[in-house]
Amino acid sequence: MYIEDQYIYEQFMTNFIHSHSENIIIYGTGIHTRRLLEQVQNPRIVGLMDAKRTGEILWGYKVLSYEEAAAIEQVLIMILARNAVINVIYRRIEQFCREYDIPVFDINGNNLRVSHDEAEARTCFILKEQELRAKIEDADVVTFDIFDTLLTRCVMRPRDIFTVVECVLNQIVRESGEPDRKKTFCFLEERIKAESAFSENDNPTIYEIYEQFQRNTKITDVERTYLLNLEIGCEKRFLKKRQKMCDLLLWAQELGKEVYLISDMYFTKDILEDILDSFQIRGHKDILVSCEYRRSKQEGLFHQFRKMTDAQSDHLKKTLHAEEKKYLHIGDHYFSDIIAAKQAGFRTFRIYSTMEMLESSLYSRMISDKLSLEENIVISHFAVKAYNNPFGEFEKNGKLIFHTIEEITGTLIAPIIFKYMLWLVQNITKSDYDLVIFPSRDGFLLKKIYQYFQEKEKKSKLPEPLYLYTSRRAALTAAAQSESDVQYILNVDFSGNVQEMLKARFGMDIETAADQAGQVQGEADLSKILSHCAEERKNYCSYIRGTGLGDHRQIAILDFVAMGSVQEALERLLNTQFTGFYFLKRSADKPCMKGLRCLSFYKESGDFQNDSNIYKYYYFLESIVTSYEPTFWGIDESGKKLFYQESRSKEELIILEKIHDEILRYCSEMLDLFPDLFNRDKDIKVYDTLLGFFSKDYSVLENWNWIKNIDEFMGRTVSEVNR
Repeated sequence: MYIEDQYIYEQFMTNFIHSHSENIIIYGTGIHTRRLLEQVQNPRIVGLMDAKRTGEILWGYKVLSYEEAAAIEQVLIMILARNAVINVIYRRIEQFCREYDIPVFDINGNNLRVSHDEAEARTCFILKEQELRAKIEDADVVTFDIFDTLLTRCVMRPRDIFTVVECVLNQIVRESGEPDRKKTFCFLEERIKAESAFSENDNPTIYEIYEQFQRNTKITDVERTYLLNLEIGCEKRFLKKRQKMCDLLLWAQELGKEVYLISDMYFTKDILEDILDSFQIRGHKDILVSCEYRRSKQEGLFHQFRKMTDAQSDHLKKTLHAEEKKYLHIGDHYFSDIIAAKQAGFRTFRIYSTMEMLESSLYSRMISDKLSLEENIVISHFAVKAYNNPFGEFEKNGKLIFHTIEEITGTLIAPIIFKYMLWLVQNITKSDYDLVIFPSRDGFLLKKIYQYFQEKEKKSKLPEPLYLYTSRRAALTAAAQSESDVQYILNVDFSGNVQEMLKARFGMDIETAADQAGQVQGEADLSKILSHCAEERKNYCSYIRGTGLGDHRQIAILDFVAMGSVQEALERLLNTQFTGFYFLKRSADKPCMKGLRCLSFYKESGDFQNDSNIYKYYYFLESIVTSYEPTFWGIDESGKKLFYQESRSKEELIILEKIHDEILRYCSEMLDLFPDLFNRDKDIKVYDTLLGFFSKDYSVLENWNWIKNIDEFMGRTVSEVNR
């Protein structure tokens, strides 16, 4: 019997059969439930629960509905699942259990309705690197687990890699140019089926699994080899190095310790060596992998290792009368890496996987049982970035501590910007656009990201981007041809008097009178303003013609957060119609802006009508996607570009460049991970949730490097951040 199953049996008997008199419903229909029920037959076990299998009969027990569970008197629910997902399952049934006053426990007897057991969470976030270093110094032989210890994956479960492969295969079929062509099998199902054909004690190699896969699906030898290599390739792509743990491995080698790697895995030693070498993980004396020794860690792989190494040093011990070697194993799995190693005489040190740390943190509410592959990858990538170092700086609930605005932006802000650009690319490929306008200054960084997409998806032939110098002031002034146009410009809020407004919006010194609504009273003054606008229009249109913009028919235009005033003004100047793709389109009162052809990444609404996190932080986002140039003013008679005076310091611009680097790095990583850019989710909830963690309730930012965001058109600073 596996150590883990023996533990579950003992805990179940102690905490429920011997300690409770209520009827018992087991929540969970996995392999551990099956093994437990094979050992325990008790009339107080009255059924199972699992939202996905309601109504089925498993191992002689019915999977109950909520109504059936509620009808049972004197009942408790015991959740049999990994500690990492206990809270996810509990949140799923919490309301139901409270309504019917049903107590809920985990296998260790912790009453989840009374209080969540925080012992595991506290342990996750208080590990001390110095304690591990001391243990390494005291050991003669140090063994490391590989997966989740030295390397971690950007998916929640190892089996999710099969879903990635399935997604890649679907993309290949779709891009083959043969829309009617379909795979004759579902890779995900067949891959699981092939591995399940082996008994629990077989520990097959990846080659044996694919031989079984071939027998099941009747594929050719060439296809079998192709799929096997595709899986290994996807595995490599989703692996990330846990740098701190690899540094400790290197340090152990430098101390002269005998260092080995031990893994429960179907990849053979040669495959693992290739993977490790790609991460510059070298110098270990050997790798022991379960599929080659035909036994897992819990089945005696540690004992096998001790026999090998003790035999190798037996002669030396007799000659030198040396003491017994001290063995230390470092890994993440409680049963496989800690209990099994201890039974073989090892000292142990448990670190925690990035997903375990996430699932024990205050950020765990992101996780649900209905996550898409995209959401799975995004959340896992967050976990890898946040908890790569198991000894990092965290508060006791896993709250992240950031030292710079660049760090917090790269972790919490970059995902929503990437998702917006992904949404943009998905949408513009649905129509025959031949140009995408990226207006200054908000389009500066977005154009760079877009070009990453162009490089990644060359087959899709994304339309060319154009960085167009424009601004509300430049576009509205150039497009103003009537008194009502001028009055619209004047009616927009401004922090100053009429004369200051005229200077800021038209560059004109006019001593004019105005009524309480800001309406200019003198006809002569209006005439001067319109004449000035005509001159600006002439110069600006000359610039636009020089960009070649007029040579395109189907034009998309981006804007970050706007009502559409720039798009509407440009359409009037060019006598054409664009399609806007806004990050957030704010509600507009002007009829002509309401009628714009425009899509919004975030649902369009007013500031008081939406509780999305974007409404808390869009001023900040605008300040960090902007260019390194000041706000564009207009074009002079010679065709020279004019700008407002720069309000940001050199230090702020350096910070801004670092922020851009972080965002670009995130986008590049996600483009490498995403198997299919054009078959992604519409839902942005996970991304908006990550954005919400920017709040001081969820993250600590020790050094707040402020970047000013001055709206010259409105005459005020708008870089407030509601942290």
